[in-house]
Amino acid sequence: MTSTNTVVHFGDIFFTVLILLLVLLFFVSLVLFIRTRSRNQKKQIVQTELIEQKLDRIIDLLEQNEKLK
Repeated sequence: MTSTNTVVHFGDIFFTVLILLLVLLFFVSLVLFIRTRSRNQKKQIVQTELIEQKLDRIIDLLEQNEKLK
C-alpha cells in the first residue's frame, strides 16, 4: 500500500503544480495585456494630437484664404 500512496502523492503534487502554473500564467498574461493596451493608448493620444495640429493648420490656411478674397 505504500507504493500506491506514493503514486497518489506524486499525482496530487503534479496537479497542484499544474494549477499553480495556470494561475501564474493567467496573471502574467493579464499584466502583459494591460501593458500593451496602455502603450497603444499612448500612441493613439500622440497620433490624435498630430491630427489636431494638422487640422488647426488647415483651418488657419482656409481662414487666410477667406480673408484674401
